Amino acid sequence: LRPSQIRASAAETALLIPAAMAHSGEYESLKMPVTIIAGGDDRLIDTEEQSARLHRAVPQSDFVRVEGDGHMVHQTATEAVMAAIEATDRRSSNSSDAATLLRSVG
Repeated sequence: LRPSQIRASAAETALLIPAAMAHSGEYESLKMPVTIIAGGDDRLIDTEEQSARLHRAVPQSDFVRVEGDGHMVHQTATEAVMAAIEATDRRSSNSSDAATLLRSVG
């Protein structure tokens, strides 16, 4: 990595937590299906403190905890992640809100 890339990454990281906190009060207003996927053996974050708490804050969310996988669950459990994405897509496709949105965009 070049120094400019490292600086840009550090700046994004420094803003991530404050930005997430600023929007946390809006989670309940989300209308679209949301799926939260986390590794059950994540050693970087506490999935109960972070992911499960987010799941409780977003009424229409699903929480998929992939036991035996860690922080990079999207790389270590691609089948589970893809299954969760496909399930979310089916929920979204069955939603009348999604149909209304598609009609308004099309």
